Amino acid sequence: MALAALGVGLLFSPLRSYTYDASIMAEVTRSMLTDGTFRVTGDSWGVNTPYASYGLGMSLIFVPPYWLARHLGRDPNTWVTMANAFIFALTVLAIFWLSVACGATRRQGVITSLLVGFGTLLFPYAVTGLSEPAV
Repeated sequence: MALAALGVGLLFSPLRSYTYDASIMAEVTRSMLTDGTFRVTGDSWGVNTPYASYGLGMSLIFVPPYWLARHLGRDPNTWVTMANAFIFALTVLAIFWLSVACGATRRQGVITSLLVGFGTLLFPYAVTGLSEPAV
């Protein structure tokens, strides 16, 4: 079930960040890994220069895909947009196990986790680089 959720999340993940927030958080990730700082240098609006007004949470979540993409010769900006698909899959899995731990059958757990995953705003946010799925 988690693999199916991950597959759907990856399938619908955009190839580039199309939101200002996600691009700034990705810029902080780039700065952390390449310069060892938290400075934002690519802010087209100039609102988050020299430092982002967002927390470090998503920038830290973006570190593994960004690092992997750079070392595999791929575009890091494409890979960081896929981070929320993993958070989505882990959330669906956590809802399943929480349901089972609360006394639901496995079937009820599957139904509950799928309803939460696809019947709420969790999935629409999972295919963005925004921080909502992680909070």
